[in-house]
Amino acid sequence: MDDLVKEASVVAVIPPGPDDFDFDQIDCLPVGPKVTIVDDFELLLESGAPVLEIIGDASKIVFFTQCSLPIVNFHIKNIEKFITITVTFNDSEGGSREVNFNTKRSIVTVEKAVANLPVVIGVGWQFLQLDFSKIASSAFGCNYSACTEITVHGSCRLSKVFFTKREVADVELPTYLRVCQL
Repeated sequence: MDDLVKEASVVAVIPPGPDDFDFDQIDCLPVGPKVTIVDDFELLLESGAPVLEIIGDASKIVFFTQCSLPIVNFHIKNIEKFITITVTFNDSEGGSREVNFNTKRSIVTVEKAVANLPVVIGVGWQFLQLDFSKIASSAFGCNYSACTEITVHGSCRLSKVFFTKREVADVELPTYLRVCQL
């Protein structure tokens, strides 16, 4: 087993382990008509790699977590539609906060417990890393405690969603979480 996993410095959401994933292995709630697992041949040209596909405004997936690791990592494919990623977390005082990252937004708004932030996700497969220690401090003036929920709306594909204790290089990750699978 990799040292990073032994130290509990990586917690995988999808895929939940080194084997192909299915909805029965993930603590999630798919909503809408177009949330499925498909093979993406761009990731593995010969056989395709299983990924989670979310299509349309009426579809979303909610991942339920209880993870205190502050950095949320996404391997996400923008398919030229709008995407919203909502992360709900508890702060160190026991309050609940929500941060919405939206490819449609161009301005930042912050209210008492909700922040709306623009995010740019290029076309094709991208790696997105969000540091909630920094986001909680900057947006709300509080300390991050634990992520409770991640919701992805819109049209995209997800290959990986996982938490890390710190920013990590791809080669430091367990093989099944690496973006470059040589």
